[in-house]
Amino acid sequence: MRAYLIAIAAIGLVAVSCKSKKEMTGNTAKADSLQVADSIAKVFADIAIADAQNTPPTPNDSIRLNVSFYSPGSGINYRAAQSLNSFLTKYEAANPGVVTVYKTAWGREGEVDYCFKMNDKTKGDDFVKQVKDLLAGQDRINYKENTTCRKPRN
Repeated sequence: MRAYLIAIAAIGLVAVSCKSKKEMTGNTAKADSLQVADSIAKVFADIAIADAQNTPPTPNDSIRLNVSFYSPGSGINYRAAQSLNSFLTKYEAANPGVVTVYKTAWGREGEVDYCFKMNDKTKGDDFVKQVKDLLAGQDRINYKENTTCRKPRN
């Protein structure tokens, strides 16, 4: 996510700096420079917010469910990961604030853990059942319940 946002900021900077000098007057150049600086600052602020929102819980925090997509050398099960992402989008829309999702990338082939912390404990068992039913029969996925989240890779 961070690399994606940085790439967008760089493209925006290049696009603005490539304007013809003939079109730019002193005031226009200053306004464009300020606009670019504001855009870049906003991108980095968005990165910081995204990092803060996806900060994994401490090792002492209990996670209701950990779904780990692993790779034995051929990549993760991308279809299952896409299915889980779609499900989470729909679930969050129907049940706002019930679950907090932490994604932790840990491998070189797209390995990722989804850690689910239940904010509404009464819906925890139902949520876990729905996730397991969604991913039933899929390969390259491990589940852990009532555990902690993996420490992110540096």
